[in-house]
Amino acid sequence: MINIYRKCEKSIDNNYGIKTIVSLDEINKPFLMCISSMEDDNSTFGIIKEGARSCRVRTTDELSGGFKIDEMNALFLGFREDKNGLFNNLSEVLYELIIKNKNLLAMKKAARRMNFFVYCNAINVYAQIEKMLYEKLKQDGIKEEDIKDILSQISIVSIAPNSDINNIMASKAIFKDANDRDVYDYISKTAEKRMNRDGRMSTVGAINNGAIYAYYGTGEHELKAYLKDESIAKSSLCAITSKFLENSIQNENSEELIPISKTFIIPILVRNNGEFADVKSKLHELDSQIQYGKVGKYSEEENYRLLEFEKSLKNDTHRL
Repeated sequence: MINIYRKCEKSIDNNYGIKTIVSLDEINKPFLMCISSMEDDNSTFGIIKEGARSCRVRTTDELSGGFKIDEMNALFLGFREDKNGLFNNLSEVLYELIIKNKNLLAMKKAARRMNFFVYCNAINVYAQIEKMLYEKLKQDGIKEEDIKDILSQISIVSIAPNSDINNIMASKAIFKDANDRDVYDYISKTAEKRMNRDGRMSTVGAINNGAIYAYYGTGEHELKAYLKDESIAKSSLCAITSKFLENSIQNENSEELIPISKTFIIPILVRNNGEFADVKSKLHELDSQIQYGKVGKYSEEENYRLLEFEKSLKNDTHRL
């Protein structure tokens, strides 16, 4: 059994900024499902925040994008196993969302609502979810090529994956620090050879239904290392995560599918590569271009007031 959580604005009554999803009907928008390599509260809630940061939503650690999370036309979700959880497993949740309408186009569009943000061995969790989802759709008599088309419209941003990702059917963007020896594998070796050959600090390469962004970083096996302002990967990571979500939102108002694929992913990674441009400048440019619909942004003054309010939430006196 699992519980599903969504991130919201912090308040006196909710100082974590987290709410529990109690019904499938609440998952009524495109979403970014964030999966940590661990299942404690800090890891689960923490990676939801990191996913929101990557989409340039305002958090205590990322003010520059400034998008207001409670006005977003999307949900930022995470889940955790719990013996008293409200849902059996995530594959069943996704399956129910996809088959609401068994028209092939409708199922593809339902899948295009789904975006994943995973760190380290959470890629194995996603792979298992996708496998189970494939089997459920196959049991419904859906053709194999149609199932692959449906699942290819799910997007996944995988950071420091510790296993092979080529068999995953979702459209994917993989981020690897070649200096991170905790996840050093064939892909890392291949990328390292290419960077050494070309005298570069980063490289973008095609993989099955997606692309990999590899770079020479600090070697820290920490999610936050990829999102530090000085990381050359940050601008590409934020750009692809937000563009996946932006595409999902655009699909809500389109009768036809606006698809994603390898040809969607690679130009975004290359164009936002922090090796060739100042990362902060690229992020500022990204913030001005993202089309999430009519979503407000916090001003500098509002950001300051929110920071002060959030600091006060750490003090028990507000509960008196």
